Amino acid sequence: MLKRIGIITLLITFSAFGQKGITLDECLKKGISQNLNIDIAKLEYQKAEDDVTIATSYMLPELKFSASYTRLSNVPDFEVTVPFMPTPIKLQETVLNSYSLKASVTQPLFTGFRLTAQRKAARLVSESNNKLYEKAANDVALEIHLAFWNYFKAVKLDSLTAKNIKSVSARVNDTKKFLEQGLVTKSDLLFLEVKLSDLHRKKLETENLIKLAQIGLNKAMGNSLDENLSISIPNIVFSKKTVSRENLADEAAKKRSEILSGELLVKASEEKIVAAKSEWMPSVYLFGDYYYANPNQRYMPVKDEFNDSWDVGVSMQWNLFNWGRRGANINKAQKESNIAKYRLKLAKQNIEQQVSAEYYNYLTASETVKVSSVSVSAAEENLRIVEKKFNEQLVSSTDLLEAQTTLFNSETELTNSLVDYQMAKVRLNYSTGKIIY
Repeated sequence: MLKRIGIITLLITFSAFGQKGITLDECLKKGISQNLNIDIAKLEYQKAEDDVTIATSYMLPELKFSASYTRLSNVPDFEVTVPFMPTPIKLQETVLNSYSLKASVTQPLFTGFRLTAQRKAARLVSESNNKLYEKAANDVALEIHLAFWNYFKAVKLDSLTAKNIKSVSARVNDTKKFLEQGLVTKSDLLFLEVKLSDLHRKKLETENLIKLAQIGLNKAMGNSLDENLSISIPNIVFSKKTVSRENLADEAAKKRSEILSGELLVKASEEKIVAAKSEWMPSVYLFGDYYYANPNQRYMPVKDEFNDSWDVGVSMQWNLFNWGRRGANINKAQKESNIAKYRLKLAKQNIEQQVSAEYYNYLTASETVKVSSVSVSAAEENLRIVEKKFNEQLVSSTDLLEAQTTLFNSETELTNSLVDYQMAKVRLNYSTGKIIY
């Protein structure tokens, strides 16, 4: 009897290879923790944070220290000859060794807003890289989701094939007994044996699918490709939800990391234009120096002894002409800003298209589950009726095998449709920017 379709639940209580295996959540946790693409994205974000620190440092006082020693050549002492004096008057003895210690402080006062703009741009780029780091983790999670469910599909199909082999084998044995009693023909038995041989061939194919799916899951998780995985199969609960494509597109525009990252890069590019235009303005610095030297040139006459001195002041630098470099830098910054805007626009278009495609895939997968469920219910009822008639010798073994094959194909289609539905749901969530791990 056909059941009213509302919520369809496929309960799977086995795990691959008969062991207690790793769950989907554990696969996600392990795969994300050891994925190289995520490590690279994390390093890119940390590198951008270092750029913020560097940009901030240019706005703060800069302290420098220097020391030097110089050995001077020996020259005559500085003497003055005075008329009527028998000997010259010595004014300055020669100093052969020079020592100097210097501490300097420089503080930018005005740079045409260059330093402020560069710091804002660095901060925006850092936030953009953080969004890309989140995207890298979601990308890996999607790959693991799909690989996990492909593995599940292979294991389930292998189980269904084994179940069908067992059933057909029993029919072959029954038919042999019926043949001995003269109730069936030799061709009936041969027909069943051919079908059984075909099922054994399919069993080899499903076993190969398990191996290939295991390799895919290992790769997605960052494991060795030949690692023997055992997965714990979760319950698949199908419940179609009413969703609006327009609402999903709006959600993606607000949550997708590519869009958020692109918007931040556009703002950063605008700050870089401000930094480039700062070259039209002068730069003003406050400076101060402290000297401890032997000899110290501030002290006269010069003596072979250590003395300290200091100075403070304000300096201004203004680059009036540099052969068009200033204008080229501004044009370059403006072009980079336009490129960032175009890339953001393309990303929005691609994501809108992706959301639409995944939305319709989800609807199709949902309807396919309903149809497949009805087909399984009908095939089960049909097999029950045919088995009853077969036991009463009202139908042939060919009719019974056809009913079993129909049920096998229907169960296979239901498994495929449920897995396709699960994948479609994950892809739809991913396309709207939801975290899927």
